[in-house]
Amino acid sequence: MDQKDIQDKVIENYQRDENMMILVFAQWCVNNDLNPETLYAKAYPDQVNNPALKQSIELVVPKEESEHIPDHTVIGILSLFGNDDLAFVVTEEIDKRQKEDK
Repeated sequence: MDQKDIQDKVIENYQRDENMMILVFAQWCVNNDLNPETLYAKAYPDQVNNPALKQSIELVVPKEESEHIPDHTVIGILSLFGNDDLAFVVTEEIDKRQKEDK
């Protein structure tokens, strides 16, 4: 493998992992009766038409068919990829839910 092949492989792996992060976020939203596009727009108003988010939303399953995704998992994966603004919006939604449950 030459340097270009290694670079291409690293980029390909990062993009795949990033798509998985977006899918986890979208599925967590559906599992919690939230609209992923609405939350994403709160965090990134300049990126409303994100193609990767739209693609992930097409892959989400109904919450009855999904595994539970813990809150800390979605926040952790968003933070891992530097999506701190989105992690903040998700945290706000978690706080709202916890207040409503009391």
